[in-house]
Amino acid sequence: MTLGSDWLDRVELSGEFSTHSLRRGSEYARYDWQLEVDIEPGVASMIARSGRRMTYQAAAKVPTVNETVWDDLVERLAASTASTAALLDGELPEGVAEQFLPEPAQVAITCSCHSNDSPCKHAAAVIFLLAEAIDEDPFELLHLRGLSRSQLIDRVTKVRRGPSEEDADDPDRNPDGGNGDGANHQGLSVDDAGLPSGSLAPESLQAGSLLWSGSEAPLPDDHTLPDSPGRLPPFASDPPSSAGFTSNGLQTLANDAAHRALALLQHGTVVAHRIHATADLARRASLERGTPGWKHLVQQSGVSSQELTARSRAWDVAGEVGVDAHVAPVEIKRMVDTTTGEAVQWRRTGSGSWVRFAKSNGRWEAVAPPSSDPDLTTYEDSV
Repeated sequence: MTLGSDWLDRVELSGEFSTHSLRRGSEYARYDWQLEVDIEPGVASMIARSGRRMTYQAAAKVPTVNETVWDDLVERLAASTASTAALLDGELPEGVAEQFLPEPAQVAITCSCHSNDSPCKHAAAVIFLLAEAIDEDPFELLHLRGLSRSQLIDRVTKVRRGPSEEDADDPDRNPDGGNGDGANHQGLSVDDAGLPSGSLAPESLQAGSLLWSGSEAPLPDDHTLPDSPGRLPPFASDPPSSAGFTSNGLQTLANDAAHRALALLQHGTVVAHRIHATADLARRASLERGTPGWKHLVQQSGVSSQELTARSRAWDVAGEVGVDAHVAPVEIKRMVDTTTGEAVQWRRTGSGSWVRFAKSNGRWEAVAPPSSDPDLTTYEDSV
């Protein structure tokens, strides 16, 4: 998804901000992996640290969207079974997010550093990280403009269910017995939601206490194995506080179990041995990268999005050994590839394996499977 990146290009070309300052902020955001952007309606902000004592608060503010626009969007999404199903499966229907991109002139920046640059590197980093967040999760754009993912899903499902008994008694709100616009949307259920093949569809589309009653759904018929595991769609309501778990936690467990089950069915193998917590976090990050669950995982782990991405790629390339080499190598050889002239690192882990790393966007990332005795004949020591 390049929605955020395309918007960042528009900001640079608009002339609203200094191109030099924007690029300086981009470099600052890339090289300081501890930076995290916090997105709320109307504002994206971050806290930047300079040394041990100095901290600055930078923000990019944009206008929120009025309720009439949201009402129109909700009605259009609720009128389409396919669009509703996409929402419940954690995706925004195509073309929805683009209309909420703010114009560059609508972006107002602030920073407590009081730099004369426009923008300062801290505020410019906010713009860069905001674009990155939108690329990772387009729902963040809607959140920025005033409506969160859960609020959107809640409003769409309410329209799909039709009026409540209280609404039905109010002729001003429901002049034709429908949802107020002449359309009589049917209640949303598992059967009529039209969820894509391969989605995990429990009774989660029924709201209220029935959702958490503990009743069992029938087992699905046998099918050919899908190319990828399904994802548990968002629940229509949160579990009661006495349940001992959260909807996000349950989704995380279910989606992880789906990946493990598919790996077992497809290949007869699955990560079954005990791996340390850091490696398991990287494994989970590899599964969640680019999905709606990514932000929740970042928030719960306390590891920055950029660092968690690098760890997840180390897992993809070299598994637990790759994560060890990324996080805690016992030896690093800094070398140069004589055929390409590129700088590389060979990192040795405590188990004696070596993993090759190369720079990507200013960060060292694992790029090759581990080796106990790597061939270094095409490398020379870095000067």
